[in-house]
Amino acid sequence: MLKLSSAIIFILSIFTHVSCFAETNNFTVRGYVSQGYINTAGNNYLGDNRDGSFDFGEAGLNLYFRPINRIYFSTQLISRNIGDYESGEDDLKLDYGLIGFNLISNNSYDINARFGRFKYSYGLLNDIQDISVATPGILAPQVMYFDYILNTLSLDGIQIEQNLRFNDIGSFRFDFMYGKNPDETKRERDAINQFIEDTKPYSDGATGEISSYDGTGSARLMYFSPDNSLLLGYSRTFNDGTLLINVDCPYYSYNNIVDGNTDTFSVEYVADKWTITSEYHSIFTSNKVTTIIPSLNYYDYFDGEIRSEAYYLQVTYQLRHDFEAMLRYEAYFMDKSDTNGSKWANSVGNQSINYYRYSKDWIVGAKYDINDNFILKSEFHIIDGAALNYAAGNIGSSDNEIGDGYDRYWNMFIVELTYSF
Repeated sequence: MLKLSSAIIFILSIFTHVSCFAETNNFTVRGYVSQGYINTAGNNYLGDNRDGSFDFGEAGLNLYFRPINRIYFSTQLISRNIGDYESGEDDLKLDYGLIGFNLISNNSYDINARFGRFKYSYGLLNDIQDISVATPGILAPQVMYFDYILNTLSLDGIQIEQNLRFNDIGSFRFDFMYGKNPDETKRERDAINQFIEDTKPYSDGATGEISSYDGTGSARLMYFSPDNSLLLGYSRTFNDGTLLINVDCPYYSYNNIVDGNTDTFSVEYVADKWTITSEYHSIFTSNKVTTIIPSLNYYDYFDGEIRSEAYYLQVTYQLRHDFEAMLRYEAYFMDKSDTNGSKWANSVGNQSINYYRYSKDWIVGAKYDINDNFILKSEFHIIDGAALNYAAGNIGSSDNEIGDGYDRYWNMFIVELTYSF
């Protein structure tokens, strides 16, 4: 059933009242409201939608204020109504909110310092994927921009941005940010509580604790050719310290120490009506797990490292000024050294579920600009593998019951109408 959350209705009412003064020299208001329909054949994704669902809506309101020339404020409130994964999803959330200082600005160089909450600077899309006019598809490539953790990819801290421009060779942009993830402890606490719940009655009386990272950050370097036809980028996210997870009860104790980082390489080329975009994403994770069951005199220690990889190649073509077609292939492998998942499947004693460790997806999509305010998008996915579903289940999604298993081959269709101003 199609529905809009109370928060989305609230944002719509704000649109009505601010449209008369949406832009001045020093104050700008921008916003969007999206309503979509999603239908999957096989596995659920982003909600219970195997029979189709309108539970796929989002709204955002952005305010920008520059009281004096070198100081500015920017903030965005969002409300997401995507499936049943996030509790309290109808509530307004602070997507980002910052104060910025333009420290230096001239024809060849500028530097900005920002303080507050902002999105991770990784890849080409993480900090713009909620801007419908900036992305050809509805979902950003899920193998890199996993929608189940979209709202957690932000930091409270400091960001430095530098731009260096040369007339002959192009321009360079460098972003660096460091701070604390505002949702990290809550997310891991929810995972602990779910772990305790899933292991009852053996976990009766269990307690869990989190010792989070001291800080996290990201750095991104981007190059733009003089005519802006070529973009090259590299970004890295990193952790300062480790994540420590403990669960203890009379029957067992579980201790997990997690660390890791990611590297992303990006390229985009624009030629007339064609745009070719590709990114490669490498994820390194280190896990040290200790499990003790005193009653069985059992002690197990695991010290392992794993490198996952993901990539996509996307081509768009401007058929008309208001109509764009898209073709994309994306792939994700949970273990780079075991791309078909056979080693992992053998280790758990079930060779038939090797496809839980990879995901390959062909996407055909289209975008139609109805007018300056309305955009209609659609996309169809042909998917081999269930790694994304398996990962969603491991972080608390109830879209699919893990015990029921996942389908290897499945499809997904999404259509979405977005109003923005």
